Amino acid sequence: MEEEKKTPEVKMMLCPHCKEQIIKGAKKCPHCHGKIKSKFRKYVWPVILILIGFGIWHSCNSKAEAGKLQDNLKEIKMLSYSLCNGRIRGDELMSTLVTIEKKSQVSKDLLEKIKNPAAKEGLRHSEPALVDAIDQLQSINASAKRAIQRLEKNDIQGAMLEVNSIHSSIKLKK
Repeated sequence: MEEEKKTPEVKMMLCPHCKEQIIKGAKKCPHCHGKIKSKFRKYVWPVILILIGFGIWHSCNSKAEAGKLQDNLKEIKMLSYSLCNGRIRGDELMSTLVTIEKKSQVSKDLLEKIKNPAAKEGLRHSEPALVDAIDQLQSINASAKRAIQRLEKNDIQGAMLEVNSIHSSIKLKK
């Protein structure tokens, strides 16, 4: 018995220019000599444009987040200044500390972005103001919680030490 030699099937397609049958994967049509673009190239530019658009959106979004955090830092700075200079006393002391504690909370989304040290370092290069603000707010939040706990124990002097620490730790971006 003779073995039949199998010839590989040649896949065909229609030329997008002249609609004649050509070999799939051809770079030029043998009939009309029209250039055939691959499907890969057809989709590369839209994908690149989408990625660029996402990058721009992400950058604007990060800058907006950094701006909001900077605003919170400014407000905390003013509140802590008022506390340090005795402008806020008595019952207002606790509510002001609670306001500072709330203003210093960082969203879970932002915390998730900097959870991984490598991601935090990457973000520090692309958005240093955002990372600095997050770091400051986390420190302020811990100090505010300690100040509230001390105030609840009637340790006003200890609470004021925490407030001074908050006030001196804030570094605003110009």
